[in-house]
Amino acid sequence: MNGSGTSDPTWVPPTQISKQGFLAALDFFFRLLLSFFFFSFYFSVFSFIDTVGLNNFPILDERLKRWGETVTVLVEMVQGFATRDLNLCLQKLMVAGDMNGGGILKDWKDLPMELLLRILTLVDDQTVIVASGVCTGWREAVSLGLTQLCLSWCKENMNNLVLSIAPKFTKLQTLFLRQNKPQLEDEAVEAIAKHCHDLRDLDLSKSFKLTDRSLYALAHGCNHLTKLNISGCSDFSDNALAYLTSTCRDLKSLNLCGCVRAATDKALQAVGRNCNQLQYLNLGWCEKVSDVGVMSLAYGCPDLRALDLCGCILITDKSVIALADRCHGLRSLGLYYCQNITDRAMYSLASSGRREQQARQDLLFASVFNGNGNGSKYGKGKNEGLRNLNISQCTALTPPAVQAVCDSFPGLHTCPGRHSLIISGCLSLTSVHCACCRQVGPFSPRWPTTITPESFSVQ
Repeated sequence: MNGSGTSDPTWVPPTQISKQGFLAALDFFFRLLLSFFFFSFYFSVFSFIDTVGLNNFPILDERLKRWGETVTVLVEMVQGFATRDLNLCLQKLMVAGDMNGGGILKDWKDLPMELLLRILTLVDDQTVIVASGVCTGWREAVSLGLTQLCLSWCKENMNNLVLSIAPKFTKLQTLFLRQNKPQLEDEAVEAIAKHCHDLRDLDLSKSFKLTDRSLYALAHGCNHLTKLNISGCSDFSDNALAYLTSTCRDLKSLNLCGCVRAATDKALQAVGRNCNQLQYLNLGWCEKVSDVGVMSLAYGCPDLRALDLCGCILITDKSVIALADRCHGLRSLGLYYCQNITDRAMYSLASSGRREQQARQDLLFASVFNGNGNGSKYGKGKNEGLRNLNISQCTALTPPAVQAVCDSFPGLHTCPGRHSLIISGCLSLTSVHCACCRQVGPFSPRWPTTITPESFSVQ
């Protein structure tokens, strides 16, 4: 039975949603509705004052009286909400009438769609699902207006909930289905792929029950994906992932952390061929990844901004050198426990950093002397180079090589509060410090010894 007193046989109510949660949502709704009527009341007063003038008090008194009755009913509805008699609340609102004596709401479905959608933007996703079950009109409004949904709060029966709502919420663009314990199964993802063709951002992390069926379904039904998180989905294969990348070519963010079967050199070669816009990739603890796969990424995805290779124990200096040479926009690099990395990789990074600095200086000087203003973009930090580097447990590295990297990238810090060069577990690197730590004391030079665009900023 829905809010209007009539049954809606097409709606399957979520079993997780408690009666208390539903009542709390309606309590919030009535309070917001009260605020809406107060606003309308004051707007009406000032409009009539401007229209009829201050001398026409009888007309104004009548208008104020009718609005006062409506507001009084709404106040009673909110204050008496503890009785939970929703039908009585609706009857009072109908009896109060509007300024012309007609009913304000004849039924729950008469609530203006604009007001309903505005209310739903202010409540949590659980309440949104409750609202979509009040009546057919509300469900249709939610279906048309809802573009983002998170079901991570659902601790039980998430699979059934997704199967129920996927055919109704067809305009979804962002969907978070992260789980603390595995619930989702392939049929739920297939339902999403069948109905939610506008999906751009999908989080399926920790969905341990999913198989290749899910990836193939997404490849056919959700080929506009730009962000996909399947971290921890250990049953996906590299064949399925390669097929997905052949249709989802707009991917910019891909999280494969812990996908030990899917993240192989074969799959990364497919990513390099198909996903040239990729900017973020997490390959944490994908132990089958080697230099072949990372080099394919470096050559095929030059726009990479962040790459996490922590625990990829097979990679060597070749991977880092390829990234330094090809991915000039790289801002974050994770090499935790990549113990085959040596000083050669660090000097390659340092060299790329110096090239970037020189390019910024050349453009800045050209801007200063030619007056074309192009260098100001670099002066504001458009290309600052590496800002995060994790080389923890890379025990083969020496202080001079790591110091060279730190000196080449001003965005790397070892100082407290700005720790972005992470060297834990490398006792030999404790002597490495960023420029902030070295510029101490009252007699430190005001101007940096290396000319950078920041050198020309007003002090």
